[in-house]
Amino acid sequence: MLPDIILPNSRARLVQFLTHVGNNRQVLLFCPDPRVPECRAKLKSFARRFKELEPLAVVFGITNTAPEENAAFLEQEPLPYPLLSDLERQVARGLGITHNLEAQASADGAFSIVVNDVNRRVLKVVHDITDPDPAPAVMEFLANLPRRPARSLSHFAPLLYVPEVFEPEFCRDLIDAFEKGETQESGFIKPQGSLGDSERVIDHSHKARRDHSVTDQALLDGIRRRLDRRVIPEIQKAFTRRVTGVEEFKVVRYDAAEGGHFGAHRDNAVERHAHRRFALTLNLNAGEYEGGGLRFPEYGPDLYAPATGDAAIFSCSLLHEATPVSKGHRYVLLAFFFDQESSQLNDRFRQ
Repeated sequence: MLPDIILPNSRARLVQFLTHVGNNRQVLLFCPDPRVPECRAKLKSFARRFKELEPLAVVFGITNTAPEENAAFLEQEPLPYPLLSDLERQVARGLGITHNLEAQASADGAFSIVVNDVNRRVLKVVHDITDPDPAPAVMEFLANLPRRPARSLSHFAPLLYVPEVFEPEFCRDLIDAFEKGETQESGFIKPQGSLGDSERVIDHSHKARRDHSVTDQALLDGIRRRLDRRVIPEIQKAFTRRVTGVEEFKVVRYDAAEGGHFGAHRDNAVERHAHRRFALTLNLNAGEYEGGGLRFPEYGPDLYAPATGDAAIFSCSLLHEATPVSKGHRYVLLAFFFDQESSQLNDRFRQ
């Protein structure tokens, strides 16, 4: 997800991306210098179709030129969308738009396009476009994106749903790691004896699951990279908590033949887990099994079933359960996040 972008427009007034995009997708047009004829032609391609494009996305041109230079250009070539000055190349650098990192504008009119969803997640990047009329292809891409109709909701659990965190191919890689790697029967921590004491127990009436701790470095790097870009910023935005660490990454399997399920529980109910702030459940093979929903009994009987690669993130204080899988195998990636404050609880417990 892109951070909030704040750049000056042609009037030298700062434009805060977050407050201008609203509930709209965004198209960013990167051209080093709009005065270069090849760049100007591509900018005008979007201007000619702006009425058709406007319902689909908010458009910004991003240049290396100063606000006053953009203002002079717009006096000669008015555009229906703003030109923003990225003089420090911060936005271009963050998105890898190499031609906008050069000291001089390219003579060939280098031009790149970035398309984002309503949540500022990058959907498409097209580098070094040579087509003098690139707007139609972008409009076709936007028009073909799925649009879900609004639903009327009344009672639901306070969870954060993040779509398309993992690609289907990466989900399959994690499932393969489970099948080829070491697994163990999954127990759970149960309070025992005096206050603060607990023990790990196996009780199939409460939990039936097998776990694989991810140790392959390439997979770990891939998980962290995707969560850092697509999940951690969402947690901070939705829950105003800055995640500073993650406890573990496990690929787990709920097997119908073994009555795979996990009864109602809280993920921070014992002292050794008190540092956990948020839990992540990411489905790896939705549609390949039956049953196996995620339920929050305190908020009703509804079942949550993320699609393949989608994640549900929720407070570890919420009572939740994984209902029995009735057919096939359900594979899930699990993790727990904590912040700076809660990590101190973990440090005290370990001492």
